[in-house]
Amino acid sequence: MVNIKKILSFIKNNRLYIVLLILIVILRLISTSGNLLEEEELKVSSQRMKNIEEKLANIESLKESLINQNKLRVYFQLLFFIIVFILVFVVGVIIDIVFVVLKTNRREIIPKTYPFQRVSWSFVDVFRIIILYLSISYLISFGCGFIGGFFNLDMPDKIVQMATNITLSYGIISILLIYFVVFRYKNRFKMIGLHFKSFFKNVFLGAVSYVAIAPILGIVIFITTIVSSYFKYTPKPHPVLNALLVEDRLSLIIYLLLFVCILGPVVEEIFFRGFFYAALKKSIGKTYAILMSALFFAWLHMTLVGFFPILILGILLAYLYEKNGTLIPSIIVHIAHNSATTAFLLILKGLSS
Repeated sequence: MVNIKKILSFIKNNRLYIVLLILIVILRLISTSGNLLEEEELKVSSQRMKNIEEKLANIESLKESLINQNKLRVYFQLLFFIIVFILVFVVGVIIDIVFVVLKTNRREIIPKTYPFQRVSWSFVDVFRIIILYLSISYLISFGCGFIGGFFNLDMPDKIVQMATNITLSYGIISILLIYFVVFRYKNRFKMIGLHFKSFFKNVFLGAVSYVAIAPILGIVIFITTIVSSYFKYTPKPHPVLNALLVEDRLSLIIYLLLFVCILGPVVEEIFFRGFFYAALKKSIGKTYAILMSALFFAWLHMTLVGFFPILILGILLAYLYEKNGTLIPSIIVHIAHNSATTAFLLILKGLSS
């Protein structure tokens, strides 16, 4: 039976957030464009292409030589990547076999660095953070658009806008997490897994864990790729990865790489595992919390082909946090996965250029 009193109490205590949610939905429905980059908007401008062609027109032979050298270098990079992947795959299978044997003998192989504590916040606070995050993001977006239109300012290109938006988004999430954890509930950062006891041991645990999960991820990615090819489905790449594929400005490429490989994993692990998973576990228990947090994590990454690999990755990340009590192994796994994916895409970019 549905508890009407609890529902009414929830609405009463969170009426501001519910109003904000309704406004967000309305704005989303009437909005003609979202924050995602469209592929055609990422094309290099014709003027820039014209300038490049003019510069290369007088050195055609040198151009051909450089292209051939670059292709050869990229082929070696691809060969190196394949060799490393095969080695990781083999070692990962061995680790998985050892893990299964040890689990069969009821031996624990993941050390518990810090006891997992019952947190002060609840799933309602997760709901509030998400609503506040969306509200502030929309406010900033509309504010920038209004100011730019009112003062007739030249807006930056789409990739710069995207880089700015993701920086602001992750900054907002970080500030909200600090507010709820530290100021609202008077907790230390240890409560969301940010402590560095046995740091290097946990870094090693994260690296080994990613090697262990790599064969499973590889098989699942291979199967989903075959299935999507059979149905002639071509997924859109993640906006940040898509930007890396088409961008040629070194400073922006470096920033996007730092975001994808370091900043993104750290902030996402703090939110999804340190805050979101902990609140879910408090409400629905460990097993369901691991699954639900992984489902939400995979859904937010906005790709059908990558859904199941990211789901498996999300389960591992939550499992590591639950077993170890610190986010360090999960962060290392996340960094390793994003770095490997990005490296492979950059190699493909080199082959297609």
